[in-house]
Amino acid sequence: MLLQNGIEVSDRDFFKESLSETEIRELAAMVGTENIFARRSPSLKKLGLADKELSDDEMI
Repeated sequence: MLLQNGIEVSDRDFFKESLSETEIRELAAMVGTENIFARRSPSLKKLGLADKELSDDEMI
């Protein structure tokens, strides 16, 4: 569907090639950090941050 609408698509393994801070900020500007970060993730729980209100800058 994306290709049919002229939108370029590329594959990327985020575990092998992480997004840069700039890419994360661009994505967050488009869809909001609440849509790209799992605030209740095991990683945040492990860091003791799951229940804290974090700003977008702190999340990035």
